[in-house]
Amino acid sequence: MSENQNPNLILVYDLPSENQKKLEDDSAKLAVKNVRIASIRLLHKLGLPSTESVILVPANNREEAERAIEEVKLRYAELSERLGIDIGKPLIRLLELRADQTETFRELAERRLLERIDEAIDRVSDVLEVIDEITEEAKIKKLKNNIRRLRREFNTIANLARTLGIDVSRDMDYLMNLIDQAYQELRRRD
Repeated sequence: MSENQNPNLILVYDLPSENQKKLEDDSAKLAVKNVRIASIRLLHKLGLPSTESVILVPANNREEAERAIEEVKLRYAELSERLGIDIGKPLIRLLELRADQTETFRELAERRLLERIDEAIDRVSDVLEVIDEITEEAKIKKLKNNIRRLRREFNTIANLARTLGIDVSRDMDYLMNLIDQAYQELRRRD
């Protein structure tokens, strides 16, 4: 891939948080926190985190990323108006990467992704260890929903990783097999 042919992107962001002295009211702090968390989730759907507040975004997600940036800015502007306080504006930039930069951010994203997969493997393994001890129907249902959501989340992440040229298929396959095993065990308990 040449530098100008469909370069990958990074999305760099710094969002106003609830930890501002001018936010004295707990309800205002909670409102800012909710907007911040929802905004981070929206931005993280665009690609894979490579460092704190930096997301590696596939080039084909440019338009979606630009829409998400505008959505985040609008959320903060509306919240600021509703609270009657200037909470600050989000700083969000979408930058094109050269080939060497893409490789660096890809390596960082791969490391973070492998850590995330390891954490998920640990969580699912913990569920598998205690699954036979769970007797409450509500807990079984909740776990089943959580496992299903985890599978959807990592399926999306796996697709993004492939699009970005990050090969974590061995670790991802292991995680997906564990998730499927846990789901089947929970269905058996239904």
